[in-house]
Amino acid sequence: MSDKIAVTDVKLKYATIQEAKTMSGLRLILGANTVPGPWREACKGMFYVKGVPYTPVASAGQDGSQRELGEWTAQTSAPVAIWNDERPRSTWIEQLYLAERLQPEPALIPANADDRVIMFGLINEIAGENVARQLGISAGHLAVLLFRAKQQLRHCVEDAEAAICGLDVERVAAGDDFARAPSSVPSMSEILPLSPCSTAEAPGSAAEDSAGTTSAAAGPN
Repeated sequence: MSDKIAVTDVKLKYATIQEAKTMSGLRLILGANTVPGPWREACKGMFYVKGVPYTPVASAGQDGSQRELGEWTAQTSAPVAIWNDERPRSTWIEQLYLAERLQPEPALIPANADDRVIMFGLINEIAGENVARQLGISAGHLAVLLFRAKQQLRHCVEDAEAAICGLDVERVAAGDDFARAPSSVPSMSEILPLSPCSTAEAPGSAAEDSAGTTSAAAGPN
C-alpha cells in the first residue's frame, strides 16, 4: 500500500451532473477532491446530523470544466444542494434552511432570538461571501483571520481577568487551573460581557468550537 495520497485517491462514489439531473431526492454537488474543502464538509455535515441521505455529485463535468455546473445552477461554486425538482441552492443560508425543512430535528437554528442573532452573525462572518469580497480576499483566508482574531480575543479576556483578580497571567495563559480565581470571584465575562444581548457563551468558547462554526454552515467554495 502506498504511503502517499494522490489527487485521484477519492473513495466516495460521485454521480455526474448529467446523472444527477435525472435523479430525485437530495443531491449535493461537491468537488471530487482528495483534500476536503471546509464549506463542502460543512454542508455534508448539516445533512449528516439531520440524517438526510444524499447523492454526492462531482462539480466538474465530463470535459473536466465547470461548464455543466454553470448551465444547471447558474454559478460555478460548490457546494450546491438540489432537492427533487426545486431550484439549486448554492448559499450557506439557503442550504441551512433546506436542512431544517427536510428534517426539523435536531434543530440547527436556535429557538432563542438572541442566540439566532449571534449564530447567524458569526456564520456570516465566516462563510459569508460579501465580507470576503469587500476585503478583497478569499472566503478561506477570511475564515483563518477570524479564527486568529477570536483566539486573540480569548487570550485578552483571560489576561484581563487574571490581572483584575490578582492572578499569575503567565500561569493562566499556560492553562494552569490552580492559578484561576475561585468560583466566588466574578469572571471577566461577567464584569464586561462580550455580548450585551445574550447570556450564551461568548465567541471562542467551547460551544463555538465545533468545526469553526457550526452549524457549520456552508459558504461559497
